[in-house]
Amino acid sequence: LYAKQDLDGIVYQECPQPSDPKGNLRNAEEYGYTNGVILASSGHIRVAVAPDTAKVEYVRNDGSVAHAYAIKPR
Repeated sequence: LYAKQDLDGIVYQECPQPSDPKGNLRNAEEYGYTNGVILASSGHIRVAVAPDTAKVEYVRNDGSVAHAYAIKPR
């Protein structure tokens, strides 16, 4: 499960399990993710931090980037 949801100016991020070959969505609502980006698949999160932005990428096990977003400083 990969989930990214914004609420009240805060990013809530559920990280996928790299070892889960099924990668299903059964737990999304259980964890409180009811909207935003919710994807099934196993993979990992890659974060690059710079002074002007933080870039977050969800990378699937095959190496493809399934979702990406940036966070700007306040």
